[in-house]
Amino acid sequence: MTLSEPYYAYTWWPVKDGDEGQPGENGDKATLDLRFTVPNNFTVPSNGVLVSEESLSDNRKRYHWHSDYQTATYLVSFAATTYNKWTRTYNHPGGSMPVEFYIYPHNDTANNRASWEKCLNMFPVFRTVFGEYPFINEKYGHYNFNFGGGMEHQTMTGLGTFSENTIAHELGHQWWGDMITCKTWGDIWLNEGFATYSEALWLERRGGGVNPPGYFAAMISRKPSNVSKTVYVYNTASSGAIFDSDSSYRKGAWVLHQLRGVVGDETFFQVLADYRAAFAFSSATTDDFAAVASNTFGQDLTWFFDQWVYGPGAPSYQYGWQSTNVNGQNYLLARIAQTHTNAEYPSVFKMPVRLRTTIGGSPQEVSVFNDQRTQWFVVPISGPATSTSFDPDQWILRTSLSNTGYQPGPPKIVEVSPAPGEEIIGLVPTTQIAVWFHTTVNAAPGNFTLTGANTGAKSFTLVSGVNANPVILNLDAPLPPDTYSLVVSGVTAANSGQALDGEVEIANDPASLPSGDGVAGGDATIAFTVTPCGLAADINDDCTRDDIDVELFTQVLLGLDIDPDHMTRSDLDSSGTPDGADIQPFLDATLNP
Repeated sequence: MTLSEPYYAYTWWPVKDGDEGQPGENGDKATLDLRFTVPNNFTVPSNGVLVSEESLSDNRKRYHWHSDYQTATYLVSFAATTYNKWTRTYNHPGGSMPVEFYIYPHNDTANNRASWEKCLNMFPVFRTVFGEYPFINEKYGHYNFNFGGGMEHQTMTGLGTFSENTIAHELGHQWWGDMITCKTWGDIWLNEGFATYSEALWLERRGGGVNPPGYFAAMISRKPSNVSKTVYVYNTASSGAIFDSDSSYRKGAWVLHQLRGVVGDETFFQVLADYRAAFAFSSATTDDFAAVASNTFGQDLTWFFDQWVYGPGAPSYQYGWQSTNVNGQNYLLARIAQTHTNAEYPSVFKMPVRLRTTIGGSPQEVSVFNDQRTQWFVVPISGPATSTSFDPDQWILRTSLSNTGYQPGPPKIVEVSPAPGEEIIGLVPTTQIAVWFHTTVNAAPGNFTLTGANTGAKSFTLVSGVNANPVILNLDAPLPPDTYSLVVSGVTAANSGQALDGEVEIANDPASLPSGDGVAGGDATIAFTVTPCGLAADINDDCTRDDIDVELFTQVLLGLDIDPDHMTRSDLDSSGTPDGADIQPFLDATLNP
């Protein structure tokens, strides 16, 4: 009976997989022909398919097993003893495959057989999320061995247990560990974390369909008790470090769980499909998997893998919330603080955080991206919030969570009139600008500038700047046609005294409000345009046709008014020059509006 992982295949056959205690090299795979001579009352399970079972002299027997699938050195195996054997069939869309079971006679009970045969129900479940069983042209099987737990020998798993979770774990390994093998022992989580996560996927889907509560319960029960270690194994000289339950198995599974939470279900399972397509029947590193995930997601996920795989620890959180209404729109106010103090951990764990709020008796979920040690969020919602919970399904691996009540932070701009990107037709003169914040503010005229791209700075009077919301700017003159930038800076919240959280991602996009990145500081820039009225014969473009336009038109034709805008608007026939031919179009526009 063999058990070769991680370094010990060399103890029973010549291999090339790296020296003991070193990171190793699991990419040098090979097809197999294995022959074993044993007493004729022994049975030998091994990798691949049984080519022959030959009787020999002296009460001996020779087994010949063969596999056409590339196999890593530590996954080559055999056992030999007086097994009881039975076979079942996995029927799949492309045909059928034998599933073989080798059990110790003293373990051969109906319950134990039924437990092992649960793998038959697992095949179609894993097929839907991982693709077809990788070694479909040969077999799968279980054989009893004397070690605890299980070992995912390719096509023939060794089991010292009848645990449903272990059966799911070892079957999951056939995809993640056997078909794609961790290239080095430092990357062992690509085997063990994936197989542990396979247990949760089985518990999510074993009843048919998808059972989210079952999935979340499975992940919570697999939380590591010690988060201080890294998922990536830097000390490959220690088998204990390589096969650490908290880091390689449980925290590794939580890497996948959290990745699913970050990218969403559809993208997550596409990541697995793309990973399989890129590295099937070979080996991969953490960086290989991270590159596939980033490419499939369409965004660089280096930040995610750096903190969750290569870095230690996990965050602890405080949060508080409040509901408010500004100018008829409801908002959820949330403060999130990371409170872990271990100096070896990242100061900030960057993660999207789900907030589930109750509105009108119904739960609604919003997501914010927490990338600061303490951060404030203002989120538009459909009605007043009566309760809010922080990451209630636990998509984030955390060490603690406390609700400390809402503490006010920096003000954010939630609405502006004119709105970002608004195009104002000059029919209604723009004489006032209003800026709403999520809370009352103290402001001064110097906190605001309004500038036209062509017409320059505009003067205004601040209506009120003390404990105000909105802040109103009365313009000293209507805005002429132009593109305008309103810059707001230095405003402070009346309740906290903190400065404006002002960043606006896209100045002319209303979806960029509320402003800010969650912390005090930063100017807000809002862009809008005032466009000409476009009325024919409205020579001064004041959106009316009157005697002033008649006088200006006359002066242009006489050459007494050479204002370029007046000349352009007087060229009613678009000939390039205002002249007598424009008189009739002018009369037509004036007399027949």
